[in-house]
Amino acid sequence: MSVEALLMAHELIDQATSICVLSGAGLSTDSGIPDFRGPNGLWTTDPGAEMLSSYDAYVTSPDVRKSAWQHRLHSPL
Repeated sequence: MSVEALLMAHELIDQATSICVLSGAGLSTDSGIPDFRGPNGLWTTDPGAEMLSSYDAYVTSPDVRKSAWQHRLHSPL
């Protein structure tokens, strides 16, 4: 990356009122945030969490739908 491009990026970011970053898998892991599929990932240690993120599981399993709605009910979001 050229210095000119870096300065242009800095100016754009400095003037922005909001920023959205779209990144690929691996960036969060390298930053210390646990991944979903790794040996200590959320879906490995809690398979039910993976089911809650699956559309097919949601539409085919009443238990998954109940869990999803319970999660929404008690989520701080």
